[in-house]
Amino acid sequence: MKALHVINKQSDTGPGLRNLRKSESEGEVYFSGFWDIPLSEATTLIGGMLFLHESKAKASRFGGRVLAVEQVEKDEFAHASRIEFKVKALREGRGVKWRGADHAMASYGTIIEVDY
Repeated sequence: MKALHVINKQSDTGPGLRNLRKSESEGEVYFSGFWDIPLSEATTLIGGMLFLHESKAKASRFGGRVLAVEQVEKDEFAHASRIEFKVKALREGRGVKWRGADHAMASYGTIIEVDY
């Protein structure tokens, strides 16, 4: 199964993580975006896991199974084409150690193969 670990800092406007919103109609389903990841890479994560971390040194605060991927246009970014993930939150997605790219400037790890 494929997995991706992403840095997603705490929200400036209240408790919780930035770039994460709960679906209004689908239980424990969330939308996470807007990530500067190529669509061709992002689609390989459907059925895999997405983990959100405040930093590489901290365990994931959110994680779940990727249900869908959508490319969206966000003009406020230098690269306007961004990715939004639709994710089913899972308990086992919390508290997971960072895996993937680990250099100082990495805001997301490479997509990796994992056994869960």
